[in-house]
Amino acid sequence: QGGVHHMAAGRRIGIRLLSSTVLKRRQLECIAALADGRPAHECFSEMHGRRLQENAASAEECRRAVAYAQRAMRICSDSDGEGRLFPPHVPEAAALLGDDGLALFALLQERVVTSVRELHGDQYEHANSLISWISGSGASKAEELPLRSFDYRLDPASGTYAPHVDMANQPEYRISALLYLSSAGSDFTGGHFCFNDADSDRLVRPLAGRLLSFPSGFENLHQVRPVLSGDRLVLSVWFRATESNEVL
Repeated sequence: QGGVHHMAAGRRIGIRLLSSTVLKRRQLECIAALADGRPAHECFSEMHGRRLQENAASAEECRRAVAYAQRAMRICSDSDGEGRLFPPHVPEAAALLGDDGLALFALLQERVVTSVRELHGDQYEHANSLISWISGSGASKAEELPLRSFDYRLDPASGTYAPHVDMANQPEYRISALLYLSSAGSDFTGGHFCFNDADSDRLVRPLAGRLLSFPSGFENLHQVRPVLSGDRLVLSVWFRATESNEVL
């Protein structure tokens, strides 16, 4: 029986590794298929299962969350190139966030979980969380650049600011959610979230307390536009299907 169990587990791992390779290839194909000269708009549409909720966190909660996160991430953080990353839900986070910071991020994460299950269905459960902190390298108040669509000749195709599909990076992800802790315009310049759709790029302005959620699949190729100045902080939460709803 033990041998059968290990064989089944190995088969599942093999399937997931193969799936990841195929998904990453498809992600590159989606990026390559983006037409030159597509228009860019700051707008929001509920197409492809996208949802936007205002005031998911208060201004005071966001202010405190930023302070706790920056203190912890100055001591220890991972990186994706331009940004710092920190998982607030792992046991090791307690020593860096402190009791109050840990409790605040647990509250915010649970609030995101509740909202996502209300907006997208109760067949999803928490899979992972990360705080992202990107600092601009420009002056304290750099001017906003004109909106434009992704252009492979000018923009990076890998790293922090590259278009990507969350499911291609983690095949188990089904829903992605972003709780913004700081605001474009007042806390930083640049840094818009962007859906790279076939007909246009649709940009969403990060605002503290705003919750953006969407299915993690290929219908929602997306990116973060470069942060020009200031500090952009966001709590990202990803969801997988519950075990009874999982389809391999």
